[in-house]
Amino acid sequence: MWSCGYNSFASTYPADDNLDNKVSLQEAYMYIKSWVEELNSLYFNTDITQEVQVYPSDSDFTILEYWRYLLFFTKNKDFLK
Repeated sequence: MWSCGYNSFASTYPADDNLDNKVSLQEAYMYIKSWVEELNSLYFNTDITQEVQVYPSDSDFTILEYWRYLLFFTKNKDFLK
């Protein structure tokens, strides 16, 4: 259930533009698009060009939801039931 071995979280996700503790498909697209455009400008002298695409566009579908507060998890996960 816990991924990557992380046991705490105390921040927002950079893609969460409106800070509603959810990352929508559109927010993820815009974040990745700006990141790729920045990479393309840094490596302009290469023959590699990347383009970000998403379907459907302008979607408010939530792909990730998180708690914004520091969470500590115990080995006893019965408290989640």
